[in-house]
Amino acid sequence: MTVSERRSVLSVEDVSVRFGGLTAVSGASFDLRAGEICALIGPNGAGKSTLFNAITGFARTASGRVVFGADDITGKRPDAIARLGVRRTFQNGGVLKKLSALENILTGLHCATQRRIVGNILRLPSAVEEERSSIARAEEVLRDLGIADLRDAKAEDLSSGQQRLVEIGRTLAQHSRLILLDEPAVGLSATDRANLGALLKRLAADGVAILLVEHVLELVMAVSDRIVVLNHGQVIASGTPEAIRNDPVVLEAYLGNK
Repeated sequence: MTVSERRSVLSVEDVSVRFGGLTAVSGASFDLRAGEICALIGPNGAGKSTLFNAITGFARTASGRVVFGADDITGKRPDAIARLGVRRTFQNGGVLKKLSALENILTGLHCATQRRIVGNILRLPSAVEEERSSIARAEEVLRDLGIADLRDAKAEDLSSGQQRLVEIGRTLAQHSRLILLDEPAVGLSATDRANLGALLKRLAADGVAILLVEHVLELVMAVSDRIVVLNHGQVIASGTPEAIRNDPVVLEAYLGNK
């Protein structure tokens, strides 16, 4: 089954976001299907992060709606959207610096675990098994990101690029149907970017839908099935990487037609 034949995981339908008299996003619409990597690109101030925030409940939509699977999530709180299985990173990052890399990633599993305080205190078999399963999953994520050797390192002692990978790992830890990554390549070396790209492709092959905001066009072109281009809050183009690379409207508005 091709990506175009798979079910829609996310539908953004004529979404607008306004801050006072400023329209940050105007009538944006696109779909994202299971197993698809879609990149959202555009100049600084085009509305990319604002649209991310509208999808995940951090910004209120002025009009339109956002549908995740069968659920209309328009206007829902961020925590409620996360519990449905939508996970995201933030442009400015945010690891818990006093915790180890492993502990940071374990915090990304809090929505999936069912342990109760009494079970933990009494070390009931179910609680112990769930804890072991969570640690195994966190270690798997560290290996996938190529930072297994940083398992016990405090986040505050890591480089900015390593902290970024830990934050991404925290988002990927829970098996979610939809992942939104806001500039994940910031601070990453070329090798780390290549590892991240390979990991995103593996996730997509397993049916995860990925929405990506990224300024590193090399990564965008390498991993994306489709690219949506925003300019002044409006969708001005949508298509394959090759089509976007040669679109004169995109070249003029974003890539620079020289």
